[in-house]
Amino acid sequence: MFGILATVMGAVLTLIVVHILNITVSNFTFITYLASSFPVFCFYVSVQFPLYFKYEFSQVTAFAMLPVILIFIIGFILTKHMEQFSTITKFFIQSQNIVLPLGIFASFIILIISCFLSCAIYKKREL
Repeated sequence: MFGILATVMGAVLTLIVVHILNITVSNFTFITYLASSFPVFCFYVSVQFPLYFKYEFSQVTAFAMLPVILIFIIGFILTKHMEQFSTITKFFIQSQNIVLPLGIFASFIILIISCFLSCAIYKKREL
């Protein structure tokens, strides 16, 4: 629920700032923001949640920044090789209606995998 609320609040604040500063933002850019912000949040949660079941809270704080570091590394690598993804980018620009549902679907897949992993770790911990 927190991820959904943060995404909605980010979208509303973005619209307010765009309106106040009179900035033009394309629909594709805004939809891509909405479609990617929730999966990124779900990725953070899905990495951190199983760690809290596996280790004590004091031990997890060092690993809590792992998702941020992974996203940074992936983003850095992707920006260095952006020209190789031009066909994928063109496909999503031409099929804008699929971007938001794909982001929601990816979010739920990430959370389901994390849930199963957390449950397996928790059951193993009980034994």
